[in-house]
Formats: sequence, C-alpha cells, structure tokens
Amino acid sequence: MNPLVSTDDLVCRFTSRRSSFLALDHVSMTVEQGTSLGVVGESGAGKTTLIRCLLGLQQPTEGTVTFDGSDIGTMSAKQRRAMRRRVGMVFQNPVMALNPRMTVEESVAEPLRLHTKLRGVDLRRRVGTALESVGLAEAHRSRLPHQISGGQCQRVGIARALVTDPELVILDEPTSALDVSVQAQILNLLTDLKAEHDLTFVMVSHSIDVVRYLSDRVVVMLQGRVVEEGLAGEVLTEPRHEYTRNLVAASPTVESDSLRIALSSREEVVS
Repeated sequence: MNPLVSTDDLVCRFTSRRSSFLALDHVSMTVEQGTSLGVVGESGAGKTTLIRCLLGLQQPTEGTVTFDGSDIGTMSAKQRRAMRRRVGMVFQNPVMALNPRMTVEESVAEPLRLHTKLRGVDLRRRVGTALESVGLAEAHRSRLPHQISGGQCQRVGIARALVTDPELVILDEPTSALDVSVQAQILNLLTDLKAEHDLTFVMVSHSIDVVRYLSDRVVVMLQGRVVEEGLAGEVLTEPRHEYTRNLVAASPTVESDSLRIALSSREEVVS
C-alpha cells in the first residue's frame, strides 16, 4: 500500500515575547491508503496541533507534511483547495460543529457549494445520498440542529465530511460527546463507511476502547513527542512504554465493558 499522508520530523513551536511552547517535537509517521491510524494522548499531547498541520491550517516550524506525494507546505493556494476537497473532517462536539441556523440539508450541501459546481437538483440528489448513507431519512433534511439528537447531529457531521468523496477523513474525538450506546452506533457506522468507500482514517481520541476498535495502527503522544507506535492490537494489549501502560490501565472498566457489549449488538436504531 502507498502512504496517503505522512509527516517527517515535524516540529511546531509557538512563541511569544515571554515564552515558547513546543507543541510538536520531531513527529514522524505514515498513514497508508485504506488504513486507520489512531492518535492517543492526554490533553496537551499535541494531537490538535497535529490535526491542524495535516489539514494545512498550521505551518510547522520544521519538517514536512506530505499528502499523496506532495509537500503541503509548498502547495499553491489552488493546490491546497484541491487537497482539502480530498480530506473530510468530523469534529468532537456534533452539536456545536453545526451552524444552528442552517438546516441539515444546508449543512451537508455547504462543502459541495464550496468545492464543486453542483447546484439545484444534482446538489439535492448528492445530499440525499449522503444522508441515506449515514442512516438519516428524507424528513431530516429540513430540521435544525436543536431539533435532532446528538447522535443524529454526528451523523450529519459524518455526511458533511463524506459528501465530497474524500480519501482521507480526520476524526477529532468523534464519539466523546455521546453516550455509550450512541457511541457504538457511530463507530459501527464509521467502520461500515470506511470499508464501503475505501477511506483512510486519522483519529485522535482519549478513549483507548474507541481507538482499539477503529484503528489498524496507533501512535501514542506525550508532550508533543511520539513515545510508542505500532499495530493497535499489540500496542494496546502489550504496551512497552510506561505512559502507554498507564493510559491503558486508566481506561474505565465499566464503560469499556458497556461499549464492547453495545458494539457487539450492532444496534439499528438511529439515535
């Protein structure tokens, strides 16, 4: 398999007149096409800065981010816009991520209006297909975010992320704001969509169980550095680094058991 996105010796330092903060400390990683990478670590580990660099929203101090063989840092504005059409983003808080004044249809249509020439009937048809793919009905089109549940809002967010047929989807804590049963529905949905569309995932999360379920490989970050990486099953079952062992040990047992039960049930109710 070919790498779709990679970082090489990535450094990101934020400085002010009084202080300097190293958010990313020589981070190198590769995500092969069609695979899923989970990035875990506590708050302040550098996960958000890494996402911003992958999206081309943050210029690194040193190092490179490569997308499909091209250095993002040397792309023209036109090339960067074309790249962003190939990248979808699912945000942490599904309700806050949606414009409260836009209907479900308008929210999902927004990336199409920005990145494509689809309009009218063709645009509505594409939106309908995207909503159907995430288990939302025709009746949801005209609803506002406050008129649907948190789980349904996250389905809208996923539809919006996938509506331009991206190759890479970045998931920022995609289930942290949802209860366990709805988390399971969203994780099962993401798994199905990944297989159906041959997607590549990069997911950041605090949840070991979510990462274990959705990821092929795992990168563990601490204070801007990668302290451990490898196959998800190996890293999260037999971690070598003390920090990784502590993260795995701190995973709530009751919540983990509940999530595993919910995942195995493959619930069909759209919440």
